[in-house]
Amino acid sequence: MASQGLSFEAQLNLTDSNAVHALLTVLEQTPSLKVAINHAAIAPIDVNSFAFKTWRQNIRDLNETQQVVFKFSGLEMQDRRWLWQRASYIFETLLDTVGTDHMMFASNFPLCQWRMPYAALWHGFIDMTTPLSVTQKAALLYENAKRWYDIA
Repeated sequence: MASQGLSFEAQLNLTDSNAVHALLTVLEQTPSLKVAINHAAIAPIDVNSFAFKTWRQNIRDLNETQQVVFKFSGLEMQDRRWLWQRASYIFETLLDTVGTDHMMFASNFPLCQWRMPYAALWHGFIDMTTPLSVTQKAALLYENAKRWYDIA
């Protein structure tokens, strides 16, 4: 994939440190490989748990490679009735951990509609960016995806 200029889309539970270490080994052996971690890296439901701390540390470790981007998406995969309060906390944690250069908003369409209409999801994402600069908002909403997927 790397030799063809392609990236790998991973749905990976980042509380699984063994899986993260295996991915880190692959990334070290293939420095041109780009990996997008989908579904907010499957953030643990309980944000006060040891699992959540492990999730965050594994995100830090993967981010150090500069080969990984994280997609804020797919919260409905763990909880079809997720709340914006939890989503905002996960978003802020991910943002504080990797910054706007290594993350992007994405949907899990059509499954995202289990929770709310597609347009409402994106309005919620936009609302979460209120405190950010125009440049940061653009990065999260479209610039990073455009750069990552090399869209003209």
